[in-house]
Order: sequence, then structure tokens, then C-alpha cells
Amino acid sequence: MNVLNFTGNIIAAFVLLISVQLYADTHYTSLNSTPIYPYTNWATAANTIQDAVTAAEDGDVVVVTNGIYKSGGGFIPDYGLSNRLAITKAITVKSVNGLTETIILGAPDPLTGQNGTNAVRCAYLTNGAIIIGFTFSNGYTKAYAQQFYEKKGGGLFLDNGGYVSNCAIYGNSQGGVFCYEGGGVNKCIISGNSTELDGAGITCYGGGSVINSTITENTADSGGGAYCFRGGIVSNCVISENYARYGGGVYLWEGGLVHYSSVSTNVAEISGGGIYGRNGGEVSMNMICDNVAEGGSGNG
Repeated sequence: MNVLNFTGNIIAAFVLLISVQLYADTHYTSLNSTPIYPYTNWATAANTIQDAVTAAEDGDVVVVTNGIYKSGGGFIPDYGLSNRLAITKAITVKSVNGLTETIILGAPDPLTGQNGTNAVRCAYLTNGAIIIGFTFSNGYTKAYAQQFYEKKGGGLFLDNGGYVSNCAIYGNSQGGVFCYEGGGVNKCIISGNSTELDGAGITCYGGGSVINSTITENTADSGGGAYCFRGGIVSNCVISENYARYGGGVYLWEGGLVHYSSVSTNVAEISGGGIYGRNGGEVSMNMICDNVAEGGSGNG
């Protein structure tokens, strides 16, 4: 390797990164402003987070002040499920005062009062998108759909990437978080979510990770707390008081890793109170205790 060329490439990349940061714009969201595009100060801030996100370009930042955000929304290309927030760019969305003060609400289908054609998911994130310091609740999806994009992750759908930090995801339908072939969740509380399918708390489908998080009181058919299929990492998490028919705490299918985590007081109706493994998966360096399989097979 030519060291001079290598060093030169590193310096060039660093200079480019600084240039991008210097020229990045900040867009603002407030419920108490007079919105004027492109929302670059508090006086002219957008009234919906989606409007500020739409005004942003790759590398920009959207800052959101206190409030309950339950209007506005966006779609992702080729799919018909509405999202209260659809981030299809590599931008950062962050709150001013954290998850207790900044809440994003989805909505059920007004005709069914639950999942349905006109339901609203809380948020969708593409690869490179980052969101920090929000509560996501009351998210729903379509009741019947052929694609994951429309029937999984009423709280959050992370598509081939995306990063969520310091958030609470609770009280959502069809799962709190769905990581599709990537995505990361860090320092979050995932609680009180439900689905009649797999992975009420979080699903890692073909990849994705959840670390340093609390996953509790979620209910599913399989994988009450977490569900990993052909990949996914659950690390340094507290997984407790979740319920499912199989894998009350965690369900691993053909892959996935659970390590350095506490898995306790979870319940499975049939098998795998704590962790249920099917055709693969790895479990190491965990504390697994006080889980129950009501069917009598595999309390741990």
C-alpha cells in the first residue's frame, strides 16, 4: 500500500466531512410558530415534523421542540401505509428536551379502531437516517398486506439501516420496532407493544441490533420481547415480563445473537419462557432466570 496516497485519501475524506457539516442546514419544528418554508429558525418553524423533514437535504438536522405530534405524515415510495414521520434521507432528527417532552403518535384506522387500510405508523427510517429523543406510541399498520413495509412495525420501521437512540417505543400494534436487514436501536425503552405475529418488542429480520435497552411487557405469538430471523444482535439489554406462545423473552430462528443481557420473568404459553431457538442462533454471557413455559417445555 502507498502510505502517502492512503494518508491523502483519509485527509480528503475528513475535509469533505467537515465541508458537509459546515454547509448542513438546521430546520426547526414547533407547534407554536408561524411556519415559513424552509423552517430555518424557531419563529418560522414547521408545525409538523414531516414538513421540516421534507425541507431537509442529506446531512441536514431537524430539531423538534416540546409537544405531542399527531398530525401530518408521509408515505414511502410504492407503498400505501401512512407514516406520521417518513424519513427517506440521511438526516438527523432530534428533540430539544428528550423523550418525555416530545411525543409522536400514530393512529388506528378510523373505521376499525385498529390496524387497517387507513392506519398510521409512527415512523419510517431509511439507511443513514438518525432519530434521537422521542416517544413513539399508538402506531398501527395495515391489517392485511403482502409486504413487511405495510404490516410490520407500528412504532418504527428501520429499512436497511437507520439509527434510533434515547427513545421510548410503547403501546404500538404489529410490533414496536421492525429492523429490515439492518438498523440499530440504542438506549431505548421498548414496552407494552403487541402483535398477533412475531416480535412484539423488536424484530431483527436479516440483520439489525438492539443494545443497552429495556424490553418489557410486550406480547406476541412468537418472540414477545425480541424476534431474530437469520441475523440480528441483542446485546446488554434487560428483557423481562414479555409474553408469547413460543419464546416469551426472545425467539431465535436460523440465526441471531443474544449476549450480555438479562432475560427474566418472561412467560411462554407453550415453550421457551426465556429464549426459544429454532435451527440456530447463539446465546452467550447472559443472566437467564425465573422464566416460565406454561406448556412445561424450556423455562429458560
